[in-house]
Amino acid sequence: ALAFTIGFTFVLLFLVNWEALLSCNSEESCKATPLYHTHPFHDLGLWRFGVFLCTLLFLVYWAFNVVAAFYNVRDAADMSVYFKERLGIVSDQSLETMLWSEVVSRLVQQQK
Repeated sequence: ALAFTIGFTFVLLFLVNWEALLSCNSEESCKATPLYHTHPFHDLGLWRFGVFLCTLLFLVYWAFNVVAAFYNVRDAADMSVYFKERLGIVSDQSLETMLWSEVVSRLVQQQK
């Protein structure tokens, strides 16, 4: 969802030629007006440079979130393997119905 929002915002604020679209006043002039900038990185103004910079920052933020999600999933998988193989808790249902004191006692037994 975040990647879509970043991409959609980038297209709307950076690539669409709003100045030309807002200046057309008839159907013929609107048909002749290019919808997108033909050379989007040519003649960057302060506004478009700011949009580009914010997009880059949000892409870096998104990349960090993807990496963090990967590590969270990996850690959760490791915990699942530990619970199944070391503690003998083979299913999520048995973990849900088990008392926490029993889980702790199995952890303590594992450390001895």
